[in-house]
Amino acid sequence: GNPIDVEVSGSLPFAWADRDDGHLCACLLITTKTEIKAAQPTYHLFQPFLFLMIATAAGEIPAGAAFTIYLPYRKGIETFTYNALPQQEAQHWLQQLIADFLGDGALDMLPYALLSNTALIHPWKDGTFTDEEQERYPAQLAAVIEDDLGSSRPEYRPPQIHPIANPIVPDDAFDKVRRRLRPILLRPDEAAGKDADG
Repeated sequence: GNPIDVEVSGSLPFAWADRDDGHLCACLLITTKTEIKAAQPTYHLFQPFLFLMIATAAGEIPAGAAFTIYLPYRKGIETFTYNALPQQEAQHWLQQLIADFLGDGALDMLPYALLSNTALIHPWKDGTFTDEEQERYPAQLAAVIEDDLGSSRPEYRPPQIHPIANPIVPDDAFDKVRRRLRPILLRPDEAAGKDADG
């Protein structure tokens, strides 16, 4: 089809810049969660990461600039530091994300709360995944979702949408999870000096 123009706008409170120490941007988030682990980033990082990618894509933050997220929680403060991607990479990532959101992919069932389940491979991590592992991933994720929905304390609560939408785990779930989440989930591990596979 014909290309369309999309305008992305938003805001990020509690953000600041300190050009003296090389951190061109940092932000503060607050959560009441009891446990936060650097090796398993929380969804709270998504909003500031989008801010970073949009600012980088627009040329406001140069490639390699440090961006630190401070996340106080009940037992302490966790920090997550990213380095801005090259501008073209940030633009490409955003374009794919927006295309998925405006297309059929908006109704994909890929609940973040369950993607780190130990029964699943983790597509965003380094390493080689066999074709068989990638092909099995959608069915395995669907089984994890079904088990979670049947539990007394589910981790994922599907939003109430019209039944005609019928969101399902897509056949290309592995590729979509890897493409969307790898820049968000892998980099904090690298920044913390941890092995990307755990």
